[in-house]
Amino acid sequence: AKKVKGLMCLMDKTKSQKLTDKQKDFCQKLVNQLNLNSENRKMKDVIFLVNDLNQIGGVHNFILNLAKEFKSKFNSRIFVFGNKNYSNSNDKIYSFDTENYIDIKLSYEKDSDIIENILKNTDGYIIACQFGVYKKFQPFLENKNTILMFHGDTKDIVNKSLYKWHLEALNSKSIYNYKKLLLLTKGNVDVLTKSLKEDIKDKVSYIENSFDFKDSKKLYKK
Repeated sequence: AKKVKGLMCLMDKTKSQKLTDKQKDFCQKLVNQLNLNSENRKMKDVIFLVNDLNQIGGVHNFILNLAKEFKSKFNSRIFVFGNKNYSNSNDKIYSFDTENYIDIKLSYEKDSDIIENILKNTDGYIIACQFGVYKKFQPFLENKNTILMFHGDTKDIVNKSLYKWHLEALNSKSIYNYKKLLLLTKGNVDVLTKSLKEDIKDKVSYIENSFDFKDSKKLYKK
C-alpha cells in the first residue's frame, strides 16, 4: 500500500502555515507507526468503517471475526475508523478488541485529518459496515477498493420501516464510490434488487456470515 504522503494530514486546514520541526518530527513518527507499506504482508491493509467505535453489537462482532481471520492468515494491518467514540457519547467505557487484532482505531470527531488522508492514499481494502458512516467518508473514496455492507433485513429498507433513506440514496446515487454492496444472505439480495435500478443491481452480492465466534462477548471488557 502507498504510504501517506508525508502525512500532511495535520496541515490540510492550515496550508498557508509552515511546518515546524516538531510537527515534521511528529508526522514522520506517525508515518513510521502506521507503516502502510504492505511489502512484507500477504494481504493489503484492511480498513473498516463504523458509526461508533467501541460499541458492542453484531456489526462490531463481525469486524472482530474478520480482523482475526485477516490477521492470523495474512498478517494484514487492520484499521477501524468510526464517526465518533461510542463510550464518549454514552458515558460508558468498553475496551473493543481485547485480543489486539486491530492495529489502529481512530474516531473522526478527534482525528478527521488523519482519517481523511489515510483513506485518500491507501490502496488497501475498505469495508464500510454501516450506511451512516459511509455517507461521511464516501467523498474520500474515489477509485478505492471499497465494499459497502448492510447487516440487517433488506425488507426494512424496501418498506422503509426502519431505514427511511437507504433505498432512495442507492437509486439516486447519493450513495456512491463503492464497488460492491454486500448483504449477508441471498434472500436479502432477492428482496432488495426488486426495488433497485438496473445499474445498481449489478453491484449487489452476498456473503454468508461464517465468522461468528461462539464466545464473542468475551472479546469485550466492560
